[in-house]
Amino acid sequence: MDTLFSADSVLMRGLTRLADVMILNVLFVVTSLPVVTLGASLTALNFTAMRIGTGECNAVTADYMRSFRKNFRQATGLALALAAFAAVLAAWYIVLPTLALGAAAELALLAIWYILAFSLALTALFAFPYLASFEGRTRDVLRN
Repeated sequence: MDTLFSADSVLMRGLTRLADVMILNVLFVVTSLPVVTLGASLTALNFTAMRIGTGECNAVTADYMRSFRKNFRQATGLALALAAFAAVLAAWYIVLPTLALGAAAELALLAIWYILAFSLALTALFAFPYLASFEGRTRDVLRN
């Protein structure tokens, strides 16, 4: 019974990792409250989660804040650009049914809209983990 609760036991390492993930989630929620910082928060979340997963993370808060500060400008710009593109797609989706087009033209425009919306979703899904892993210009992040 003495080994189960020792500092190096499997149970304690698992509980430590669980506590690290809980701290990481609280940091993410707090830094995401101003919606403008969502991009930097997602990048810092991915960076710190990858370090926790590989066992390289010594201090969750320090790693998170270092990544948040380092990627703030680029990640915020990327998030705002993706949000602007999403707003354009939303406006297109709202305006499209009000246009007096033929059924074939409306279907073609809707198919194009779905392709663009799918591309936007994939870009938003993978851009921030990529930015957390690699350094590069925003254009390179979006291209890759």
